[in-house]
Amino acid sequence: MAPLCIVLVLLVICTAFDCSVAANDKHTKALPKRGISGPSYSVQDRWITDELGRVRIFRGCNSVQKGYPWYPQFGDSQVNVRNDTVLRLMKEWGFNVVRLGTMWSGTEPSRGQYNDTYLTVIGSVLKQMQKYGIVGLLDAHQDVMSAQYGTYDGFPKWVVKSLSPPRHPYPWPFKKIRFWAEAYATEEVGQHFQDFYDNVSGVRDAFINMWRKVAQKFNTKDYPNVLGYEIINEPWAGDVYNKPDLILPGNAGKKNLMPLYDDVMEALRNVSDQALFFYEPVTWSLHSSRPTLGTGFTRVPGGESQRNRSVLA
Repeated sequence: MAPLCIVLVLLVICTAFDCSVAANDKHTKALPKRGISGPSYSVQDRWITDELGRVRIFRGCNSVQKGYPWYPQFGDSQVNVRNDTVLRLMKEWGFNVVRLGTMWSGTEPSRGQYNDTYLTVIGSVLKQMQKYGIVGLLDAHQDVMSAQYGTYDGFPKWVVKSLSPPRHPYPWPFKKIRFWAEAYATEEVGQHFQDFYDNVSGVRDAFINMWRKVAQKFNTKDYPNVLGYEIINEPWAGDVYNKPDLILPGNAGKKNLMPLYDDVMEALRNVSDQALFFYEPVTWSLHSSRPTLGTGFTRVPGGESQRNRSVLA
């Protein structure tokens, strides 16, 4: 659960997992003025660069509405980036990015039926941010998948209803959940994440189609301040009770996450070829040379040709 505002530092890497390299003087002195007028971003080495090869450092906050209507609201506890005063202050404070919740439940509340009204509101938020030189990282946010597990419907209700019956009633093997994140360790949540990765009832395909819809709508030609797409927030490893090796983060990354990211990248690469692709490992992966303890990613999603647009988030 994000606090009101967090500093977001995007440390960018392509194939290595060492983010300790600092920008040199020629890069830091050449940074352009804040403001977006349609630059093209790419990844070079460990950095996001603009169309002139200058390193861009992005600092900002989350704005994720974790419930209906799924977009930032006036008076909401999240950072309300629909408010001009908030955006003006962000610009004055040197913030230049918002990780903007672009929610699956808001985009596709019923299977195959996309909510154009919701997407129009997200588009208006991006346009408003653009006036203040703030870029948007569109984020399919989720925490423990579903409201039935004590959080909110990061996955639409129809998705969870389409998954396999739990082997044991939730919250097995616990008697109760005292803190929301503990629900990840229940068998049912792991089983349903595995169903998602295994495309049970076609829900993985639906997720990819949802992202294709979002990328078509928010391409960098019509929305030049779209920095990129963050495919899924804090993905869980999968069914660690039935496949206990998945508790090792490298195994989860290799077996479940990279195949998903490959397919999403394949769907998006020809839809919006300028936006960056942000992909996450499981949250307990380590900076390690040991394959089972690291991310499990030996390459970027989509292969070598996508190196210049892939960001390990």
